[in-house]
Amino acid sequence: MSQRELEALLRPKSIAVLGASEKPGRAGFLMMQNLLGGHFTGPILPVTPKYRAVCGVLAYPDVASLPITPDLAVLCTHASRNLLLLDALGQRGCKTVIILSSPPAQAEELKACASRYAMRLLGPNSLGILAPWQGFNASFSPVPIVKGKLAFISQSAAVSNTILDWAQQRGIGFSYFIALGDSLDIDVDDVLDFLARDGKTSAILLHLEQLKDARRFLSAARSAARNKPNLVIKSGRTQLAQQLLHGHQLGLDAAYDAATQRAGLLRVRDTHELFSAVETLSHLRPLRGERLLIVSNGASLAAQALDQLLSRQGKLATLTEQTQQKLRDDATAARYLSTLSVLLDSDDYDALLIIHAPSAAAPGTESAQQLIACCQAHPRGKRITLLTNWCGEYSSQEARRLFNEAGIPTYRTPEGAVTAFMHIV
Repeated sequence: MSQRELEALLRPKSIAVLGASEKPGRAGFLMMQNLLGGHFTGPILPVTPKYRAVCGVLAYPDVASLPITPDLAVLCTHASRNLLLLDALGQRGCKTVIILSSPPAQAEELKACASRYAMRLLGPNSLGILAPWQGFNASFSPVPIVKGKLAFISQSAAVSNTILDWAQQRGIGFSYFIALGDSLDIDVDDVLDFLARDGKTSAILLHLEQLKDARRFLSAARSAARNKPNLVIKSGRTQLAQQLLHGHQLGLDAAYDAATQRAGLLRVRDTHELFSAVETLSHLRPLRGERLLIVSNGASLAAQALDQLLSRQGKLATLTEQTQQKLRDDATAARYLSTLSVLLDSDDYDALLIIHAPSAAAPGTESAQQLIACCQAHPRGKRITLLTNWCGEYSSQEARRLFNEAGIPTYRTPEGAVTAFMHIV
């Protein structure tokens, strides 16, 4: 796909909403709310014969009545009207269309109609697109997102909504959030080509259910991986799971594993790793080496982290005798601070993981506040690769919120933190 075609989809200058509605709960209402709430600066054109205005915006009875030709149109109507509206958009010269829903039996007719007018289709059954840097939320998601440098591409609306909900609570931002749906036309390789060149995107995370053209995907993935980190999670590793998703058996998962590795993609195995990957990539800093230093107020937690590191063939940092002499044993909040101060002056490691278990001697929130202040005050504090694991739940929530606001990745378990570090490696 050319960059010109993708510009109309991912950087549109005008958007028409077909089936725009004043009824809360309807897709056409939610789409209008999201577009207006995202502060899109171009014309938003509701198309409906039912209302004179939708959400305070003048409406038009049909596509022919539009004062301009939109770059992007979103179909929020019943699937039975898809072909009629797509033909009208094609006659008008619209470049790209997002289709909310469509039965499988309609697929070939939709493709033929779009091809006749050289239109490109996203979906059907797509959640839509969120691009906060563009002030652009053409999605059916009830959850807004903030600006960030991570792009997320998914073939599942359910996974997309889950990630959006989780990221909103964590304050994690995105450059693009693209839900492909059934990929009747625009597929993951098309979007990868665009995101590989996008200046606001520093890393790409993919959620896949199937590959329609493995050769094209691997070519696009290999090219994208040369420019920025690419991680992928694939639903359906077993034959039964593949049948659940697609109704028939597909190829061996081992072949997919080998192909993605050869293309330069890093595969994550489960939802827990997926969340860890989003957390890590959203705060990604250049890694100067592979030596991880672990600091903990509990030996057992440190052992869990070490087991995970060694099982993934990671490298443990070793402190020099000089550094060790500067350190003390117990881990009160003050000791955390003095330990970190010593370590920030040391070159004995490449990345630092700080683990904290709930403790009366070292309260979680106080320890987090002091750690953040220390990093912000030290010349090397903003340059090192720092990961945190504040264990527990009730006593650690505020500390995790503080870390998120400070741009320091934080994880719920020692194993999750180490897994995240190995993602970076």
